[in-house]
Amino acid sequence: MKDRLTVAVCGAESACGQEMLTLLGDRGFPCQGVLAFASPGEAGGRVSFAGGDIELQELKDESFFGVDLALFAMDAESAGRFAPLAAVSACTVVDASSRWRQDPRCPLVVPEVNPGALDAHKGIVALPGACATAIAAALKPLAGLAGLAGVQATCLLAASALGEAGVRELDSQVRALFNAREPKLEAFPRRIAFNVLPQAGEFLEDESTEEEAGLAQELRRILELPDLPVQATLAYVPVFYGHSVDLRFQTVSAMSARECRAVLSQAPGLQVYDNPRSGAWPHVEMCAGEDEIFAGRIRAQQGVENGLAMWLAMDNIRKGCALSAVQVAELLFQKGLVRVEDRSAFRGEGPLAPHS
Repeated sequence: MKDRLTVAVCGAESACGQEMLTLLGDRGFPCQGVLAFASPGEAGGRVSFAGGDIELQELKDESFFGVDLALFAMDAESAGRFAPLAAVSACTVVDASSRWRQDPRCPLVVPEVNPGALDAHKGIVALPGACATAIAAALKPLAGLAGLAGVQATCLLAASALGEAGVRELDSQVRALFNAREPKLEAFPRRIAFNVLPQAGEFLEDESTEEEAGLAQELRRILELPDLPVQATLAYVPVFYGHSVDLRFQTVSAMSARECRAVLSQAPGLQVYDNPRSGAWPHVEMCAGEDEIFAGRIRAQQGVENGLAMWLAMDNIRKGCALSAVQVAELLFQKGLVRVEDRSAFRGEGPLAPHS
C-alpha cells in the first residue's frame, strides 16, 4: 500500500470543495500531491490549501490518470460523467452528489454508521444527503438496542443545499425586498427570502418529492432495513447554512427518553445538547464550523406507542458533505481500499471508456 496518495478535489471552487481542501490539510491526510479541478469557467483561479494556494484546473476526461483518490463536490450530472472515468482509471471516487446513491454497485456510507460497507466498493463510494447522514447517525445506535418500527422526519434545508446559487439567491432577494424591489427567481421555485418552501425536487405520483423519496431510500440502505416505513417532508427555509430535522420515530421495544439520551451521548459523531429549560437545544447558528451533529429536545411522543422525538442540527457543508467525504477517504486509506483490482463495473459509462 502506498504511504501517500495523489488526491484530487473535483468541484474545488464550491463551498463544499473548498471545505474538503481545508479538512485534508487540517487533518493531515497523507497527500503526496493535491489537485483542484473545477468547471471551465472557474479554471485558472486559485483556492487555499495547507497554508498556501493551488491553481484550479479544468476537469477533463483524462484528468484522473495518476490520481489515487478523488473527492467529488460536483452536481449529479457532472458526477455521472466523470466518476466512471476516474473509477476505470484506477482512481477511487468519494462522491457527495445524488448521482450514485441508489446504484447497487456503490456503497452508501456514513463513516460513523456503516464503515464496513466500504469493503465491497468497486471504485465509487457514495455519500448520502446531509439530512440522511444526520438521521442515520442518530437512529443507528437506537435501532441496535430497541429496533425501529417507523420514521417520520421534517427536514428544514438551508439555501446552501442548492450550492452557491441558493446562497446568492437568498442574499439577493433579501436585499431586493429591503430596497422595495421585486426579487428574482432562479434557483428556487418561489421566493425563499422570509418564506418557507415545502418542495425539494420534482413532485412524484404519490405527491412526495424526488428528494423526499431519495432520503427514505438512503435511510433504508444505510440502516440495512429495506422495509422500514419512512415518511419525509423537506422544506427550504431562509437560512444560509445549517440544516435542522424534526425527527420522530417508533421503536420495536420500549425505550424511555432518558435511555435514548444516554445511548446518543455515546454515539460517534453526535453531541447531545439537551437541557431545554435552561435554553440548551440545538440550532444551526451553534453548528457553524462544527464536526458533530447536535441532538436535543429528546422526548416521548404523546399518544404514540414506543414513540420518541428529537431535534437535530448540523453544518450541512462541513459534516453534511466535506467532513464525511474526508472521513471516508481516511477509512479507505486505513483499510488499504483505495485501489481495487476489478474496476470493470463502470467501464463504458461516461462519455468514453478510458484504458485502465
